[in-house]
Amino acid sequence: MAGGLAGAAGSARRTAASSADASPGASAGLHPAGLAARAHRRRRTAVLGAVLAAVLAVTAILLTRHARPSMGLTGSGASVVSVAFSPDGTIVAAADEDGLVWLWHTATGRRVATLPGPAGHRVTSVAFSPDGTILAAGADDGGTYLWNTATGSRISIHHDPHGVPPSKVIDPVSVAFSPDGTIVASSDGTGRTFLWHTTTGRPVATLPRIGTLRIGDSSVANPVAFSPDGKLLATGDNLDAYQPAANPARTYLWNVSSLP
Repeated sequence: MAGGLAGAAGSARRTAASSADASPGASAGLHPAGLAARAHRRRRTAVLGAVLAAVLAVTAILLTRHARPSMGLTGSGASVVSVAFSPDGTIVAAADEDGLVWLWHTATGRRVATLPGPAGHRVTSVAFSPDGTILAAGADDGGTYLWNTATGSRISIHHDPHGVPPSKVIDPVSVAFSPDGTIVASSDGTGRTFLWHTTTGRPVATLPRIGTLRIGDSSVANPVAFSPDGKLLATGDNLDAYQPAANPARTYLWNVSSLP
């Protein structure tokens, strides 16, 4: 009985071994014809990938070579410093180093208005209010200028509410509207940010400079932007050109939701 069981076990082991030895040859994937087919598919995939990459590269080159502006809009001929679209996309504003802001219709290229900024100063940034009725511009006299886009008339001019004479300032300003359009923010090269009521011109708040006054390039306006819900204001400052390691530039977030 024991001998019979041992014999059966041995027979089972031999059968399993025989099956294992036979399976590679029986597998279509390892059969010489199967291996050749698999290698062919790999080569074909590699060739197709190379061809596709070449086509995409050539297409990119052709698009770059043949890209052309739909129109060219010429103002005073001075360097254009800042551009912005109206919310509905029908008007584009361009600010230049002659202190002028030019408004054009985007569909026709027709000039809508020329808005004069401060004489002898650059306009450094422009922004439309969310409803498109007001255009704000910052200039390097430290001022923020607001115009009615329908009439081209100037609504107000805002300078440092703490009494620094504009004639003593060479300080670029960047501007941004709150999402509801009720507040305009202007950030200058000294690291301060002023908030104004759009309609009344009343100062709302002054956000102080953080840390030491940056030394070096003051020709760049510090950026400013509201969050989509209007609760936060982001500002940035300039790198200290002489001590970048000791005074690295930073981005600051301010909670402005509680402002009056």
